[in-house]
This record gives sequence, structure tokens and C-alpha cells, in this order.
Amino acid sequence: MRLHQKLSVKPHIDIDYKFFPGKPIEIRMLNNGVGPAIIKSFKVLYDGKSISENQTDAYLKVLKELKTDTELEFKYEYNFPLKNEALSSGENEYLLQVELVGEYDESATSRAKSSLSRIGFKTEYECMYGNKFVHNMPLLFSNN
Repeated sequence: MRLHQKLSVKPHIDIDYKFFPGKPIEIRMLNNGVGPAIIKSFKVLYDGKSISENQTDAYLKVLKELKTDTELEFKYEYNFPLKNEALSSGENEYLLQVELVGEYDESATSRAKSSLSRIGFKTEYECMYGNKFVHNMPLLFSNN
């Protein structure tokens, strides 16, 4: 197989987050590569460490920490990619969406963002030729 053929289908996973005043906080997984990403494993991290093999438990632990850290009321939705799920080139899917309850409060949003900065993700994935890749983001973003 020629290198340029393999590169022409290489996936590239990224994690993106969006914080807009008065809108839900969104964390999404994107495939910015040119080929499909076949998910082999996905882990939610907290302070750089995997917190549970069961991803539902992992999200619930993270959300419990968010509530404890911030003392805020919020609604949430979460999603996690399944083993062998394919993420097409240009496709994205949400991982976590957190909506603070009540009127917009800059201080509350800042506290939520600070607490969410402790979340990270590790994704192992393959291209359609079986080449393996890892996207490891131990912390979502820096508080600096």
C-alpha cells in the first residue's frame, strides 16, 4: 500500500468545547481528518486519570464533582462513542452538554468552566486500514 493512499484516509480526532454567555456549555468530538475514525476505546478522565471503565459512571462522577465544586444547579446530557463506532470525516458528536439553571450569571459560568477544565478524554481509534491512533487530552483546557 502506498503511503499517499494511507494518508488520503487518515482520520484526526479533536475535542472542541464551546462557552457562550447564556448558552449550554458543549464539549464535542470531531473528526478533522480525511477518512473515517473507527473508535476502539473512549475514556473520560478527571484530573488526568480514568475514573471508571463504565462511561456512564464516569460522566455521573464528573457531574457530581461539578455540582460539589460549584454549588450550581444545572441540566446535562452526555454521550460517549461506542467501540467500533465510526466517525466520518467532518462529522462531530457531542460528548457533554451542561446548561446552568436560572438567569445568566458570569460568575456561575466561570465557576462551571473552571470545574469542567478538570475533565479530559482519551480516545483510541483506527483508520480503515487498521493504523492505530490515540488522542489524549488529560485536561480539557487550561485555566490560565
